[in-house]
Amino acid sequence: MSIERRGDSFRARVHDRTGKVLSSRTFPSLKEAKDWFAVEKATIRSAMDYQAWKRTVGAKLFPEPKPTFLRDILIRYRDEVADHQRGWVQTHNRLNRLIQD
Repeated sequence: MSIERRGDSFRARVHDRTGKVLSSRTFPSLKEAKDWFAVEKATIRSAMDYQAWKRTVGAKLFPEPKPTFLRDILIRYRDEVADHQRGWVQTHNRLNRLIQD
């Protein structure tokens, strides 16, 4: 527990395993500092547990989406939308030039 006296008040700090300060706050009484410390530590621990879950189980349940490339979007637009417009030949030619580059 990292609570230190600072003049008339108490400063509570929550550290991670490496010693980095994750959260800090000053209180007028030791009881308030201890109460806040317990709640904050539990909150941070649950967030860390969620991050660990997300990396393991969550990665299997919710895989990262495949990246979408502009080329794929232009091809789909050309095949599904441009065919039904006036001047579709010019649009096809223009899109084909963009797709080739």
